[in-house]
Amino acid sequence: MPELSLDFKFLTKKQEEFFNLTCRNQCFSGGFGNGKTFVGCQKVVYILSTFPNSRAVIARYEESKLRQTTMKTFYNVINPKLYAEDMGGVRADSLNYCRMINGSEVIFLHLKDYDERVLRGLEVNVCLVDQAEEIAEQTFTTLSARIGRWSEAKVPEKLLEIYPEWPKLPNGNYKVPSYLMLLCNPDSELHWIYRRFHPNSEDWQQKYSKSYTMIQAETTAETIDEEILDEMKTNDPSWVSRFVYGRWGIPEGNIHTLSDDSLLEVDKNLDLDHLQQIIRKGYRTEY
Repeated sequence: MPELSLDFKFLTKKQEEFFNLTCRNQCFSGGFGNGKTFVGCQKVVYILSTFPNSRAVIARYEESKLRQTTMKTFYNVINPKLYAEDMGGVRADSLNYCRMINGSEVIFLHLKDYDERVLRGLEVNVCLVDQAEEIAEQTFTTLSARIGRWSEAKVPEKLLEIYPEWPKLPNGNYKVPSYLMLLCNPDSELHWIYRRFHPNSEDWQQKYSKSYTMIQAETTAETIDEEILDEMKTNDPSWVSRFVYGRWGIPEGNIHTLSDDSLLEVDKNLDLDHLQQIIRKGYRTEY
């Protein structure tokens, strides 16, 4: 295999921070247009390029969005020489499949109507789930059980020379990184991603802190056109908080902006009959 450089650049420190995570369960959460999918695909390409014969799944809930956005981003990230047909590579969009020239593979998977028995049969090293807030927790746990099952991936000799103490599996084979990576927009505190990944969650603090890490990032002019960003900030404050600043724990419907015109100022001498008339008419009064 010819040596090809992977010239990855990061637009924000948060992207770089996510790229360098090494824990098993990783989540990049944030607002619209902050480069989550781009850096997630970069990381998949890096792992597959570094470890020959490795296998990854890139998944999303809806097939149309998987093809229109996530797959498109992946092929914008990867150097076409890495799957060149004259070197043994394959790009088969109709089959949702890509094989790189070093033998590594990518399976693109939609999860909306997928048979769970098929998911249980997956054997992969890495899984990247785009818009992970759309999938059920049961799907996450099924995918989690399939990570690290693929045994054909190789640790290159160059890495073993640099790191002679490279970790091994119980069977004596060298261990290839196994990651389950989620990309998501924030949701409420009731969402399973919040419970498992968010550092303010009691479940995370008590059960998941050792192997679950969340990177949180807001949308900035570094990743999106400034004019678009300014337009986004004109939306409802609860929308801006969630989809621009990337804040969790703001369920839509629980946020209310109270107008001054809705205030009723009363004292202890209020006439209840008069109050009923006020409520029926719906106007503001003062005593």
